[in-house]
Amino acid sequence: MNRRNLYMTSYIKNRKNANKGKYLENLIDISNKQYLAKGVAHITNIPTPTKVKWSEGEITGAYHSGKSTVDFIGVFDGMFVAFDAKETTKNYLPFKAIRQHQADYLISITKYGGLGFILVLFREVNELYMISIQEFKELQETINRASIPLQWFQDNKEPIVSEWNIRYHYLKSLGRVE
Repeated sequence: MNRRNLYMTSYIKNRKNANKGKYLENLIDISNKQYLAKGVAHITNIPTPTKVKWSEGEITGAYHSGKSTVDFIGVFDGMFVAFDAKETTKNYLPFKAIRQHQADYLISITKYGGLGFILVLFREVNELYMISIQEFKELQETINRASIPLQWFQDNKEPIVSEWNIRYHYLKSLGRVE
């Protein structure tokens, strides 16, 4: 198999997961730009560390070179903020969607006075919710299942909506902004 065919085969195999989560990340990026323009917060997307493979002056592939921490970090209301963005096409969020090193990172942030949370988009119903890392870990230890059902979010959380000219006004869920 020549290099181009090998690349295309690899591309097709990996394409399914290539943009997993990018839809939500792009929407949050829009919100973050709007927050910055309004002087509310400075929050940025953190790229996953990636290395490119080269051979004879050509790119032959790329791979993740290390574990990423979370998707977004920044400052809001004088506090450090770190969070991960997850989207699901199911009516539940699997606990395994948050890797242990990500949960540990978010817990550490809160230990030192920062804000650590997860934004979850349920694509089937187009509803976005916020859950603190403490709530996430508590549910992981107490509910006798491998996921958090959408119904739990609908019963216990307010959906995050567009308002104040912010695409997804997720900072409102922290109770520190209108």
